[in-house]
Amino acid sequence: MLAYVIYKVKPKTGGLLEMMAVLPYSLPGTVMAIGCMLAWSGAFFGITLYNTIWIILVAYIARYLSYVLKSSSAALAQVHSSLEEAARSCGATHFDTLRDVTLPLIKPAMISGFFLVFLPCMRELTTSILLYGPNSRTLGVAIYQLRINGQIAPAAALSVVTIALIIVCNNAVKLIVKDRRSK
Repeated sequence: MLAYVIYKVKPKTGGLLEMMAVLPYSLPGTVMAIGCMLAWSGAFFGITLYNTIWIILVAYIARYLSYVLKSSSAALAQVHSSLEEAARSCGATHFDTLRDVTLPLIKPAMISGFFLVFLPCMRELTTSILLYGPNSRTLGVAIYQLRINGQIAPAAALSVVTIALIIVCNNAVKLIVKDRRSK
């Protein structure tokens, strides 16, 4: 949605929006986690997300938004505006044009953007280790805690399962891309 606003609507502040979306990726995970703790502890916005799964979700969205933004913006740049104008001139509303013309054309880029974010999130530890709560452990934190507690075999088993899941997802992305290239 942000890519659509930046590259299709083209507001005057589009460059600022893009810079703000890409900026969190340049921060180290520890700095991002501390910033999320300070921002979502209830002091600034009045909403307390600390010690919940939602603060990890907010941190991951901020940290990996640039991946999806660049993937979606590249796909949106390939959708010529005349396609949307043709749909609008045939009586389609703006929502219908988005749903029937734009989204089907950029759907492969959105799927690949999802996997571009999903795979690093599977192994991410630096942000999660500072933000997890009693009921919101991620895989990286669970493996780390097993290792620290001296449970080497369960940590190794969970690591193997995680690596297998990453390999399966990576091969699924390769298969999707291969099928699209052959058509």
